[in-house]
Amino acid sequence: MPTVRTRFAFALLGLLTATPLALPPALAARAWSPTLTATALWHDNVTNADTPADILAAFQTVAEVAGSHRVLLGRNDSLLLGARAFADTWSRYDGLDRTGLSTQLTWQHKLGLGPFAPTFRAELAADLFAAREPDRAGQAGTATLLYRQRFAAIMRFQFAHTWSRTDARSLAFDRTGQETSLQLARQFGDAWELTLAVRRRHGTVLAYSSPPRPDLLAKGKTLTLSTTFDRATPLVAYYFDARTVACELRATRSLGPRLDLVLTAELRDTTHGNASYQNRLASASLVRSF
Repeated sequence: MPTVRTRFAFALLGLLTATPLALPPALAARAWSPTLTATALWHDNVTNADTPADILAAFQTVAEVAGSHRVLLGRNDSLLLGARAFADTWSRYDGLDRTGLSTQLTWQHKLGLGPFAPTFRAELAADLFAAREPDRAGQAGTATLLYRQRFAAIMRFQFAHTWSRTDARSLAFDRTGQETSLQLARQFGDAWELTLAVRRRHGTVLAYSSPPRPDLLAKGKTLTLSTTFDRATPLVAYYFDARTVACELRATRSLGPRLDLVLTAELRDTTHGNASYQNRLASASLVRSF
């Protein structure tokens, strides 16, 4: 029997599909405009571990196709309808492989006229995903409030706050969190854009460690033994309430009218109780618009 959250995700998917067909043709600003993204991503600490013996690196590849449709609601308001399908694979730990579908509904309001008028957005998204390890499969939902301001032809500022919830088949992989982000982007000529982003998240995290770890037991909750990472001894998954601060630098290079190369480096520092761990990520993406 489908859960309430699963039924909600399918209902939202139906809404996104039906709404453009139900509105008068004059309100449709443009048709669906799909993009295809291929990403290669390196994680230096996929286990979120705080001891060198348990820190494991991994290489991930992600393929994603997404599309959006804009519906005009007036001079300053519009509705954005989005859908996305994705699949990600891991070179060493195939138990983490996932495929999924996502839908998004966004109301956008422009606070004035002209290219430098600020924009406010309210977004709702619902995800359904399957995983090679069945306990990791489930559904997720996010709600985001976003403010965007262009200061000049070459500079853009963005502030966002997101609430998120993931419900997996096993309680061990459920997640709840809130994240605030600041982003500043600057264009350099016609080909390059450089973006600096800072994020702060408060919510639950999952970390893995070799037993015994009485210090972690005193701070968090033991959830399950995990054989995902192909160790001689299964790792123990611990559940923590934590705070994460992340800094990301992203460079986007236009390779043509509909093709971009995106290079990203990110550093995360997560603290739970008196302990902490770090994550370093680097990625390269090709984004093709149609």
